[in-house]
Amino acid sequence: MSTNNFYNHENGIYVLPMQSLQEFIEAYGDDEFFEDAEEQDFIEALQFQEEQDAEEFLDINMFLAEELAKVYDLQEDRDSLTVYNKQGKTVASLSLRSGYYEGVQLIVETDPGELGLDGYTLSESYTPHHKRLLKIVAQHTTAINLVGSFSNGEAVYELK
Repeated sequence: MSTNNFYNHENGIYVLPMQSLQEFIEAYGDDEFFEDAEEQDFIEALQFQEEQDAEEFLDINMFLAEELAKVYDLQEDRDSLTVYNKQGKTVASLSLRSGYYEGVQLIVETDPGELGLDGYTLSESYTPHHKRLLKIVAQHTTAINLVGSFSNGEAVYELK
């Protein structure tokens, strides 16, 4: 069990792949920068690396965006990446959300109301075909399911 860390979105919970502290130490422990480092130094360096990775995750040059660009047209905003099909219709918006305690979740928003599309705009600019998009996202993130949550804030997750 753990703290209910992620938003249980209708399209699923997609978490950015993160290194554990032990994996980080194994990868960088022999680097001369960490020659006299203590565990706290590794923790801080890992947190910094995770922040950098999260900031760059939606960048057009990252793996996910490159894969999406093969199938969709993309428009990058400051906080999100809007995905369009080749006919110019909106498919989804991707954004990052920090976990309550740790980790970063990728929110894949496909609900027309949440995308700000309604009425005439909806019929002219939205397509509900996003299964392919979710498949590509799942290949570049870790998909998890919320199995259960408790009133004390603890939650049980499993790999999808």
